[in-house]
Parts: sequence; C-alpha cells; structure tokens
Amino acid sequence: MSPREKFTKRQRGVFLSAEGRRRLTAAINQAAVLMNQGDRFTAADISQQTGVSKSTISRLWSGKVGVDHKSVQLIFSTFDLELTLDDLQSPQSKGAVGAASTPTPLSGPLPYPTGPVPLDSPLYVVRSPLEERAYHEMTQPGCVIRIKAPSGFGKSSLVLRLLAQAEKLGYGIASIDLLQVEPSTLTNPSAFLRWFCHAIAVKLGRQLNVEDYWSDVLGNALSTTLFIREQILDASAVPFLLHIKEFDRLFDHAATAQTVLPVLRSWYEEARHDAGWQRLRQVVSYATESYLPLDINQSPFNVGLPIPLPEFTPAQVNDLVAWHGLELDAVAQQQLMTLVGGHPQLIRLALYHLRQQALTLTELRQQAAERTGIFHSYLQEMLVRVQDGPEQMAVLKELVMSDRPISLDPILAYQLEATGLIKSTSTGWIMSLELYRDYLRNALFSLYE
Repeated sequence: MSPREKFTKRQRGVFLSAEGRRRLTAAINQAAVLMNQGDRFTAADISQQTGVSKSTISRLWSGKVGVDHKSVQLIFSTFDLELTLDDLQSPQSKGAVGAASTPTPLSGPLPYPTGPVPLDSPLYVVRSPLEERAYHEMTQPGCVIRIKAPSGFGKSSLVLRLLAQAEKLGYGIASIDLLQVEPSTLTNPSAFLRWFCHAIAVKLGRQLNVEDYWSDVLGNALSTTLFIREQILDASAVPFLLHIKEFDRLFDHAATAQTVLPVLRSWYEEARHDAGWQRLRQVVSYATESYLPLDINQSPFNVGLPIPLPEFTPAQVNDLVAWHGLELDAVAQQQLMTLVGGHPQLIRLALYHLRQQALTLTELRQQAAERTGIFHSYLQEMLVRVQDGPEQMAVLKELVMSDRPISLDPILAYQLEATGLIKSTSTGWIMSLELYRDYLRNALFSLYE
C-alpha cells in the first residue's frame, strides 16, 4: 500500500504531525480574529462550523487517539487549508503522542537569522496567550497595544503578524519607524509632528498637504489631532491601525516626547466617547518605558494592553532545536541556555551555526565572548549603545564585577534595560546574561582582573 493510500483510506489511525498542528492552529486563530473578535473558538464552535463531532475534534487535538482522514480533511478545508501528507502522521510512526508533539526537522539551508521571522516560517515561536490577547485587542475600538522587549526578542516578528491580520480585516494601516526620523527633526516638536503626519499620509498612499491643516494659533498638538481625525479617520469607514516602531527613541528628546506622548494618550481618551476615534487602533513597540517626568494622566504607558515579550522557555528552545534537526540532550541544552538564557536572537544564532556544522557546542561556548565568536557582531553593537562617558563606564564595571544586585540611577537603568544588558530583581539590577558579563570583562575591564 502506498503512503497516499495509507492516509486516504478511511481509518481511525491518522494523527496530526507537528507541522499540521501548527498550520491548523494558525488558521483557526486567524479565523477567530476575523469572525469572533479574536476570542478563541471552542471545540463546540469548530464542530458547528465543520460538521465534525466535538469528540472527534477533541481526539484530534489530544493526539492520543487516531482520527479518520475524511474528518481531518473536512476540518482543514473549512479553514481554507489543503491537507497534505506532511500534515499527517501514521499510527505506525513513533506513536501518536510523540508524532503530534515533535517538530519535523526543516530540510535544506536555512536563512541567516536576522530581522523579523517571515510570516510563513515554522521557526516563529508562538508565545501563547500573548499573541491571542494582542489579536483580540486589535479588534477593540480605540485600543492601545504596548509591545515591550529588548532588541532581538521578537517585537518586529509579532508586529508583522498583527499587521497581516489587520490587512485581512480590511483595516487601513500605517507603520511608522522612528529610526527613519532625522535627529534634527526629533529635537523639534513642531517639525516632528509635521513629519509624523506626512509619514502616515505616505504610508497610506495619499497625497495630502499637511500644512493646509496646521495652525500656529491652535498649536502642534491640536493641529496633529485635527489632521488625523479629519484626513485619516473621517476619510474612511474602516478601522485604522497605527504602528509606531522604536517608540523609545523619543525619550532622548524631552521637549518632543512631552508634547507627543500626551497627544497619543488623548486619542485613546477620545475613543471612550467618540465613534470617529474608535476607528483608531494604536500599536507601539519599544524596549523600555519612558523615563521622563510625565503626568500620570497624560502618559500612554498606563493605558491599553501591555505585551511584554519574555525569553523563550526550555520547551520552546527544545522545539527550535528539533526544527533545526539537531540532537541536543538535556545537559547540552541546559549548557546552551546557561550561556544565552532564552534570548530569542542569540538562541537562533547558536542553532543556525550548529546546524551548519561550523562548530560544536563546546567550541561555541568557548568562543562565545571572544572576537572570533558567533555573537561578536551582536555584542559589539550592544557595547556601542551603552558606552556613554565615564559615569556609565563606571556603572558597567560595577555591574560586571558584582555578583549581587546593585542600585542604579533610574534613567541609567532604563537605558541599560533597553539594550537587554541588565534585568531587575527585588533588590536591584544585575547582568541579564553571563555572556554579557564575560564579554564586557574581556572587552573593557581586563585591567581589573
């Protein structure tokens, strides 16, 4: 009997593979956003849509009892998926539970792990229930979603998926990257808000003369508000998703931040009672909270849904190891995580190079903090961001040399936290990774050894 005949024969003995489970889960979550305001579908909901019994659906998800091929095919087709052999695991292969939970190694060369994880990549790690909360919140009138994490933790990958969902929902979309703003513009509140309005119009493909809506009498904040309301929100009946990337770049420019942040907060407040502003959905991504003095009633950092992206868990790292086709026992995986924790970018860099067989795990660990190590570019970039005068260097030395948490000036702590270099404890701040401690010791403080 051929493999295809084995799977297409109506029999209770077909299980979802890890790839099939991933694809079906993603499709169901997407349908929940489109049809159910982001609330998860229950087994009863899926049964009603597919015509497949609730008990059959429960068996499919459990992975402990096989399900007939026809039912699985019906479920997939309901959610606009074509069922393939790669989505299934036969009962003869490894046993049901293992088949349903162990990722199938990816074949062929993998792209170098840099930038957002592509939408169709199985290497994207779902951090449930954070993603589901974000998808649901995005459908709520006037919402604010605040995605916070250091560089390399997956903010852009999650935003990419939010934008894709917004596009499927028919939203207007403008994603504004504050890294693209000229430094001279950032220092001037009026120039920045004009740039901001121009950038939104360009992203929407509209030719609007921002100056026509600017008034020195009304001021920068109200001119911006009127432009967004009249030319963006009132120009369309569909919701408008505004994403601001690298939001914390504003914090180094107090005058601009103290003008812009209250404006964004006011839009959220207007949506509590104004149908026009309810069409606005704000998503901001940043590495650290604002360290500027700001009235609590004017700050956008105490409203909306916070989405702090955590490190990968050991189970998530284990799945990535399997996707990469690597065999790391529990001891080896623990050695890797002792070195880089659950830092998403560093984990993926390590697994990429191990898959390429460019070095062994022992060699990777020995060279990790050296100039010849695979993390050197990332560590060097981090070092450039934190070198800022003798006071900061003295604090870095104290962090590196201390095994205990230390107290830090709040502004300096926020700045170092934004790089991911330190993390807070109940009694102070410590280095977040031994890798960082070893690197800084080698790069800066060898004279103190």
